Amino acid sequence: MRDFQATMKEKGFLVGWPHDPVEGYGDWCRVSIGTDEEMRAYHTAMRTVFRG
Repeated sequence: MRDFQATMKEKGFLVGWPHDPVEGYGDWCRVSIGTDEEMRAYHTAMRTVFRG
């Protein structure tokens, strides 16, 4: 999760804190909705990160 946060920050997006894995949400993060343009940019960045 920390690597994902750092990489997304490099791309201009701040990703919320990781949730407690004890509660079953260890691989979730918070995303605040922005404008359509901001969400398209986030989607592109996220896909790039997960493709490796």
